[in-house]
Amino acid sequence: MKNSLASSRSPAANLYRLFWLRNFVWAGQTAAIVIAELGLGIALPLWPLLSIVSVMAFLNLLTWFRWRSEALVNDWEVFAQILVDVAGLTGLLFLSGGSTNPFTAFYLLPLTIAAVMLPRRFAWIVAGISAFCYSLLIFHHVNLPVAQFNHEAIMSLHIVGMWVTFLLSASVIVYFMAGIRERDELLSRAREQTLQDERILALGTLAAGAAHELGTPLATMTILAKELEHEYADNHLLVKDLSTLRRQVEVCKTTISRLLASAGRDRLEGCRAISITEFTEEVIERWRLMRPIQHFEFTIAGNGLGPHVAIDETLSQALINLLNNAADVSPDGVGMRIDWDQLRAIIHIVDRGDGLQGEAMIRAGEAFFTTKQPGEGTGLGLFLAKASIERLGGTLHMSNREGGGLLTRVTLPNIKDIQENDARKRNAKS
Repeated sequence: MKNSLASSRSPAANLYRLFWLRNFVWAGQTAAIVIAELGLGIALPLWPLLSIVSVMAFLNLLTWFRWRSEALVNDWEVFAQILVDVAGLTGLLFLSGGSTNPFTAFYLLPLTIAAVMLPRRFAWIVAGISAFCYSLLIFHHVNLPVAQFNHEAIMSLHIVGMWVTFLLSASVIVYFMAGIRERDELLSRAREQTLQDERILALGTLAAGAAHELGTPLATMTILAKELEHEYADNHLLVKDLSTLRRQVEVCKTTISRLLASAGRDRLEGCRAISITEFTEEVIERWRLMRPIQHFEFTIAGNGLGPHVAIDETLSQALINLLNNAADVSPDGVGMRIDWDQLRAIIHIVDRGDGLQGEAMIRAGEAFFTTKQPGEGTGLGLFLAKASIERLGGTLHMSNREGGGLLTRVTLPNIKDIQENDARKRNAKS
């Protein structure tokens, strides 16, 4: 749960980051005091300085226990903690040269932290207080006892101090800017996922309505097909065609019933665990009823039944859509091969079509994008297949084959990995 908080944008996560940044900043301040006193022989008010550092270290320890308590943290508390840092830094600078101290640039650190972590009004307040303290140090401070150093030596010390300040400030700023960029990328992906979920929800609503509307005409077609079979029992060719038509109607009715039964379930609710070999054989059996004349090659690369994967009706429909797409562009034959390792199962679907070129390779899988002629496709099959596979923790990847055609690779995780990931997510939410 702590790792989850640390990676989020909540006030508790900001408190966690502030704790670790203080460790580096105040450790650097302590090192600077020790070096100035022992290494350079500058007579600093050592005990007052170390007292401030000790108080800040103690407060940071309290911050750690505060974060560990899991009590509710708000932005006001983080804001107060940053003001304490500004006060501590002001105390150190007051006792060590004030505005002439090269470490005055450290005022930028709490300001950067406030600008990144807190709402704008808090950042402006921190900026105002920091500017006031900096201005106050110009007129009120304890001068550094550097009389034993000549002007050149003093400038060298100042330059070294500015160099150290720059390194630490740059590191902190880059750390936070990288965090912002990562957050923006996550937000962008979340927005894309939300848009995709909204599209799927809209399609699901339309599909549910269409499924109910199709029930009556499909039942009527079944009845008429049976009556025609009896009426023209002497016409064997017609009876055979009518029988095929009736079976296809039954497949449609079964598919609609399965879709309605599985609608609205959560990720693993209603799923069942089955070996990858048994699953693909079930899908192939259903698909062959739809494409009985399609030449098809099925290969199992591994030994045994392979790992168990979590499946539901949407995943079965996804593979059927992928097989149909392959059959549409490659009427001469489609191939499927499955293999696996301890973590995943991989399904390869190959066709002998023209593959994907240019814009099609980039936009494949987008809703309503299709390379088929108008009236031949809606651009939803691949989109829904990709969404269904990813919903169960899998991936879909398409690439052109060297000898021509398209290779579609579906990767499905072992059911144990899915259960472990979901358990971690539940623990993080609790």
